[in-house]
Amino acid sequence: MEKTYLQQVLQILNKQEWKLFGDFIASPYFNKNEKFTRFYQNLTPYFPEFNLNEKEKTRIFTLTSKIKHYNDAAYRNLCSDFLIMMQEFIAQEALKDGNTIKEHYLNLFLLQRNLLDLVEKNIKKIDAQLAKRQYNIEEQLKSAIWINDIKILHNIYSNRKSLQASDVYMSNDKTHLIITSWALVRIYTSLLNYIKATRSLNLPLDIKRISAFIELYEALQPFPNPEVEMLYWLLKANIEGDEHHFIKAITVFKLNENRLPNKYMENILIGLLDYANTSVSHDEKWRAELFKLYDLKLNKKLWTGAKGLSYSSLYNAILNALQMGEIVYAKKALSENIDAIAPNIKTSTLHLCNAWINFFSSDYELAHQQLVSVETENLMIKYELRALQSMIYLTKKEWDLLSAFLESFRQFLMYNKSIVDKATNDQFTHFIKQISAIAKLHPSYKQKEREKIVIALNNSNQSYMRNWMLEKINQLK
Repeated sequence: MEKTYLQQVLQILNKQEWKLFGDFIASPYFNKNEKFTRFYQNLTPYFPEFNLNEKEKTRIFTLTSKIKHYNDAAYRNLCSDFLIMMQEFIAQEALKDGNTIKEHYLNLFLLQRNLLDLVEKNIKKIDAQLAKRQYNIEEQLKSAIWINDIKILHNIYSNRKSLQASDVYMSNDKTHLIITSWALVRIYTSLLNYIKATRSLNLPLDIKRISAFIELYEALQPFPNPEVEMLYWLLKANIEGDEHHFIKAITVFKLNENRLPNKYMENILIGLLDYANTSVSHDEKWRAELFKLYDLKLNKKLWTGAKGLSYSSLYNAILNALQMGEIVYAKKALSENIDAIAPNIKTSTLHLCNAWINFFSSDYELAHQQLVSVETENLMIKYELRALQSMIYLTKKEWDLLSAFLESFRQFLMYNKSIVDKATNDQFTHFIKQISAIAKLHPSYKQKEREKIVIALNNSNQSYMRNWMLEKINQLK
């Protein structure tokens, strides 16, 4: 079974799900073949990894199939059929919560059988559930579409003897707004991802492609959903570069933050952070806005439970706070949120963040020790630890080490240039260039050279460690 699709699916189940699958298998509605019940029982001792050696595989096959001799083709067929049943179980489980798919088909069936009163009762119940915002925004909007369709059909069926009554209802039909709300949430989310990707790759934006959907919103507004409005203003801010649009987006966000599901707040916050991160590269005043947004993400724990908090979100929140002098905040943020990081990268993130905290606390030796403790294959972390090591050498005035290290860093960038996005490569290329320039001011800096670097940093579209480098230059006065 090892390295099969079946094993991969089995390994994602928790203990409760495996037990429920047993109930599923035992139900004659879903399974009428006792062979699968036996297979389930024989596999149970191997939960959760389901690693079987050849001897165990043979034993389980003979017990399950009641055939004396092992047959590999028959075993593969058993596993294939069991996988089909497993996926059916997963599909059934997926229909239990977070969606109205079953209700959709149930009420469509009832409507077609003319059980109008029951359909009306069911729809009222679903409307009440949606009003409590128990589902994510896409599910709410998708549900609103089929509920609207059912209500229209229900009205037509109820007024078959009075077509005019149906016409009155149809004249007030809001189907175009309901469908457009759902479509724009999907489209705007996709376009924001498109903008982020094109910027990362330094490609031109297809403004015509974006403008069509901006104009659609403006033609049909107002929409009843604040989610659509937030995405509209965020998209406008990104393509026009007008911070007033961003302010409108965040105003709507704050007005609705206590009633929006965390999943949707997380998605909107990602867009707000992307805009603020882009803006801070031009203007340092945006660093304070970044601080507030990251603080909101951490305090409200705006991340998907199953995936956890991304290491980059926590790292960037801490690095941004440190650049604002918020060392105590950075320490607290790390201690309170590190356990939300995925186990495979948690230790590396902890050491790297502590290294930066110690560096900004002027404990350079401890910062270096923390860097040495980082063991990772993550390329971005490798970049970050090299940047910090450069800053340690510069601060400690270890010029020979710094020179050799920066050259090694340049080579590392060149080697990985083809596998990282252009924005990342540009960021660290600029960083190396400016650190090298600052190092050349030693031992007797020239005022004109210092001013030249300051102008270059202030005019740059790269904000990475800009404040720290400006402070370092200022110390040379």
